[in-house]
Amino acid sequence: MAEGDIEIARQYKLKPIDDVAAKLGLDREHLVHYGRYKAKLPLDVVRSLPARPDAKLVLVTALSAFHFALSRWRDAFSADSNKHSTQFFRIVNELPTLAMIAIVLLVVVKPF
Repeated sequence: MAEGDIEIARQYKLKPIDDVAAKLGLDREHLVHYGRYKAKLPLDVVRSLPARPDAKLVLVTALSAFHFALSRWRDAFSADSNKHSTQFFRIVNELPTLAMIAIVLLVVVKPF
């Protein structure tokens, strides 16, 4: 039987929030503490943080745009007015897979 959330959570030791904040480059005085393991950040502190590129959002948006392009190409097939070669469609067929691999890597590795 699979473990529940509480059993999984109990397998790990909590880190003090001050240690987590220090690792993220946040000063202790910016935190609003709620015990040793929880804290909030005031909105002005969040807004003062440097902007980070959001590559995952860009890739997901590109996948949505790609979906609309596929719809147009399908309509062109239906109207028997296809202008692309079979090699084009073989290559294009792999693009969503590459994008999903990149998205998963960005989620797991968290380079930004």
